[in-house]
Amino acid sequence: MTLRVHQIAACKFDYEYMGKSVAELAAQYGFPLQSLEEEINIKSWSRKIAPTEMPKTDDMQAFATALEKLTRSKLSIISLFRQIDNQSLYAEIEKALLGKILEATSELSSIDDKMANKLVNLAKAVQSIQEREPINLADSFKDALEQQGSGVVVNIANMIQ
Repeated sequence: MTLRVHQIAACKFDYEYMGKSVAELAAQYGFPLQSLEEEINIKSWSRKIAPTEMPKTDDMQAFATALEKLTRSKLSIISLFRQIDNQSLYAEIEKALLGKILEATSELSSIDDKMANKLVNLAKAVQSIQEREPINLADSFKDALEQQGSGVVVNIANMIQ
């Protein structure tokens, strides 16, 4: 039974994030097509990312370059959605880390010859936490797409519930 639950979760991920068709999923996971369509409707699965097509070119170098660009974009989107889906867990971790950072900061002594290094490390830890916020990731992703001149449009705001 556990295998089936994991297969369904993987199937849902492939449907929502990878854009695979219902027929592809049924064949890949061994689910009857009609049962899978019912699962999608009953559980209200929705596409998070539009299906993508492989680059169309006979030039292997151009194909490899286009495929790398496509892969990076898609993985960035998937990473962003994973962050959004797990935001409550990240919030708990951040709260615990920030509490520890406050404790460490309050224990610093001005006579400690390593205080400056410790402060720098604590500041880097806080900055790292702030950089992993989904809004910051979305902005970074948007900036990267604009720099690449890509026509990909991702409506992140609709995905945050």
